[in-house]
Amino acid sequence: MKFGNKDNKYIILKNGNNYGFIFGTVITFIVFVLLITSEMWLPDDRTEMIKNNNTEMYFYMINLETGDYYVDYENNLAEIHLKQYVGDVDKKYSLKFNVYDSYGNKLPTMLIDGNKERDNDDENESSPYNMKSILQIGIPDDLYYLRIDVVQKDNTIQQIFIDYRNIKEKKILEKGKDYLKNYENELIKMNTLDYEINESKIAIEDIKQSIKDYNNLPDDQKALNPDGLNNLNNDLNTENDTLQNLEKGLKKQKKIVEKLEDVPFTVGDKK
Repeated sequence: MKFGNKDNKYIILKNGNNYGFIFGTVITFIVFVLLITSEMWLPDDRTEMIKNNNTEMYFYMINLETGDYYVDYENNLAEIHLKQYVGDVDKKYSLKFNVYDSYGNKLPTMLIDGNKERDNDDENESSPYNMKSILQIGIPDDLYYLRIDVVQKDNTIQQIFIDYRNIKEKKILEKGKDYLKNYENELIKMNTLDYEINESKIAIEDIKQSIKDYNNLPDDQKALNPDGLNNLNNDLNTENDTLQNLEKGLKKQKKIVEKLEDVPFTVGDKK
């Protein structure tokens, strides 16, 4: 059946009905009403909860730097990068970290400490030190903000607030207690190889210069050291082999570090 005149568009009803059209219209209307009433389409206008982000906090004999924050919603994990300067190694002054969500629920955490870095390679266990740490946190699905109570002896408390809108989203590995120490040790190996490669390149250039200098000697001076050129060429070949092996080692070591490093550790390295 058709309604309208020949010059207008028509709505065609099959067998006198158009159930598909009516059903689609009703569903569209319901979805529209839900969107309007739920405010899902509006930006989050809740107060942004931020305190002591990317800053330095002071406790008795301890300075604490807070760095970057990362979240992995798929794995319900967040992590915070920290760096401590500890002036008194008495453990009774060590910091504890208690983490809560916006409802006041205490969240599971793991504090992963790195190596203690002392000035001038001082091995005295009572000497002050710097130490990087990672605080991993199990988070709820409906994360609004994290409240971190940093507690020292005698219940001295300073708080960190981290809003979900201020956290970088990244894929995060679930790390164990020794992760940061292992990572730092592997990083030291990589940096050592890089240093040795630079030293080897300098040695090669020095040998090449010595070969050039030898070739420029008068024949009578060459006669005083007839094996000089051969020895220098042998040194050059040996150093080239050393460089090649070091570069192969560095390539392997970089893969080890990259496998461990899911997100960069930047706290304390920005200055």
